[in-house]
Amino acid sequence: MTAYRRQVDYIQQHYNLSIEVNTIDSYQGREKRVIIWTITWTNNSSKKSELLRDERRVNVALTRGKQKLIIIGCRKSCDEIPILYELNKLIEEKNGFVKIEI
Repeated sequence: MTAYRRQVDYIQQHYNLSIEVNTIDSYQGREKRVIIWTITWTNNSSKKSELLRDERRVNVALTRGKQKLIIIGCRKSCDEIPILYELNKLIEEKNGFVKIEI
Protein backbone atom coordinates (compact mmCIF):
# COMPACT_ATOMS: atom_id res chain seq x y z
CA MET A 1 0.00 0.00 0.00
CA THR A 2 1.19 3.48 -0.80
CA ALA A 3 -0.26 6.98 -0.87
CA TYR A 4 0.75 7.55 -4.48
CA ARG A 5 -0.88 6.17 -7.64
CA ARG A 6 2.36 6.52 -9.65
CA GLN A 7 4.20 4.38 -7.11
CA VAL A 8 1.50 1.70 -7.41
CA ASP A 9 1.92 1.78 -11.19
CA TYR A 10 5.71 1.56 -10.88
CA ILE A 11 5.57 -1.42 -8.52
CA GLN A 12 3.08 -3.24 -10.73
CA GLN A 13 5.15 -2.61 -13.88
CA HIS A 14 8.57 -3.54 -12.45
CA TYR A 15 7.83 -6.37 -10.03
CA ASN A 16 6.03 -9.60 -10.70
CA LEU A 17 4.07 -9.80 -7.46
CA SER A 18 1.20 -12.10 -6.63
CA ILE A 19 -0.16 -9.66 -4.06
CA GLU A 20 -2.49 -6.69 -4.32
CA VAL A 21 -0.71 -3.34 -4.66
CA ASN A 22 -2.85 -0.26 -4.31
CA THR A 23 -3.24 3.20 -2.82
CA ILE A 24 -4.34 3.98 0.71
CA ASP A 25 -7.54 5.51 -0.65
CA SER A 26 -8.45 2.29 -2.46
CA TYR A 27 -8.38 0.44 0.88
CA GLN A 28 -10.98 2.74 2.45
CA GLY A 29 -13.61 0.44 3.97
CA ARG A 30 -11.59 -2.73 3.29
CA GLU A 31 -9.18 -4.78 5.36
CA LYS A 32 -6.44 -7.29 4.60
CA ARG A 33 -4.79 -9.79 6.92
CA VAL A 34 -1.37 -8.18 6.38
CA ILE A 35 -0.57 -4.73 5.03
CA ILE A 36 2.85 -3.57 3.88
CA TRP A 37 2.82 0.22 3.75
CA THR A 38 5.59 1.96 1.86
CA ILE A 39 6.07 5.55 2.97
CA THR A 40 8.22 7.16 0.30
CA TRP A 41 8.22 10.28 -1.84
CA THR A 42 10.62 12.13 -4.08
CA ASN A 43 12.66 14.93 -2.61
CA ASN A 44 12.29 17.05 -5.75
CA SER A 45 8.49 17.21 -5.49
CA SER A 46 6.94 20.57 -4.64
CA LYS A 47 4.13 18.68 -2.91
CA LYS A 48 6.49 16.44 -0.95
CA SER A 49 4.57 14.20 1.44
CA GLU A 50 1.35 16.22 1.08
CA LEU A 51 -0.85 13.11 1.06
CA LEU A 52 0.82 11.76 4.19
CA ARG A 53 0.05 14.97 6.10
CA ASP A 54 -3.66 14.12 5.94
CA GLU A 55 -4.40 12.47 9.29
CA ARG A 56 -7.55 10.77 7.95
CA ARG A 57 -5.51 9.09 5.22
CA VAL A 58 -2.86 7.99 7.74
CA ASN A 59 -5.66 6.61 9.95
CA VAL A 60 -6.91 4.50 7.04
CA ALA A 61 -3.38 3.22 6.41
CA LEU A 62 -2.86 2.31 10.07
CA THR A 63 -6.15 0.44 10.42
CA ARG A 64 -6.33 -1.72 7.26
CA GLY A 65 -4.23 -4.64 8.51
CA LYS A 66 -6.25 -7.12 10.58
CA GLN A 67 -3.23 -8.93 12.00
CA LYS A 68 -0.08 -7.13 10.94
CA LEU A 69 1.10 -3.80 9.57
CA ILE A 70 4.63 -3.49 8.21
CA ILE A 71 5.82 0.06 7.52
CA ILE A 72 8.74 0.68 5.17
CA GLY A 73 10.21 4.15 4.89
CA CYS A 74 12.82 6.63 5.96
CA ARG A 75 12.51 7.44 9.65
CA LYS A 76 14.18 10.82 9.28
CA SER A 77 11.81 11.85 6.48
CA CYS A 78 8.75 10.60 8.35
CA ASP A 79 9.74 12.63 11.39
CA GLU A 80 9.02 15.76 9.31
CA ILE A 81 5.30 14.85 9.34
CA PRO A 82 3.73 15.42 12.79
CA ILE A 83 1.43 12.37 12.89
CA LEU A 84 4.18 10.06 11.61
CA TYR A 85 6.61 11.57 14.12
CA GLU A 86 4.19 10.65 16.92
CA LEU A 87 3.81 7.15 15.48
CA ASN A 88 7.60 6.76 15.35
CA LYS A 89 7.89 7.81 19.00
CA LEU A 90 5.26 5.25 20.00
CA ILE A 91 6.97 2.48 18.05
CA GLU A 92 10.33 3.39 19.58
CA GLU A 93 8.87 3.32 23.11
CA LYS A 94 7.46 -0.16 22.44
CA ASN A 95 10.72 -1.50 20.95
CA GLY A 96 9.31 -1.72 17.44
CA PHE A 97 6.02 -3.40 18.26
CA VAL A 98 2.77 -1.61 18.92
CA LYS A 99 -0.61 -3.21 19.44
CA ILE A 100 -3.30 -0.79 18.35
CA GLU A 101 -6.82 -1.61 19.50
CA ILE A 102 -9.45 -0.70 16.94
